[in-house]
Amino acid sequence: MRVKEVLQRRDKLRGYLHSLAIAKNFCDKNIANPVMIDDLDGIYSEIEKEFKLIDESLKPFEDMDM
Repeated sequence: MRVKEVLQRRDKLRGYLHSLAIAKNFCDKNIANPVMIDDLDGIYSEIEKEFKLIDESLKPFEDMDM
């Protein structure tokens, strides 16, 4: 993968995490369905793992002075 594609993937994952956090908060306050909240937590955790992996792999590139 090219760096641009990896950066786009990271940004997309960040957006997914933000949306899932909003959905989880909404479900917690308005729907109060523990099964749905657990499902959202599981999805959030999986996406967060991939996001952190990509983010950590890009650290050396971001630290370089250009």
